[in-house]
Amino acid sequence: MLWCRYRDEAERLADQQSDVVKKMVFETLKSMYSKDK
Repeated sequence: MLWCRYRDEAERLADQQSDVVKKMVFETLKSMYSKDK
């Protein structure tokens, strides 16, 4: 069941990186909006 193992690993990595990704997305959106003004 390679797929199950891969999915579990992907979910674990996503949990670890979710905070970092949220910050990155937030900063990206902030910079995009500040450029528009």
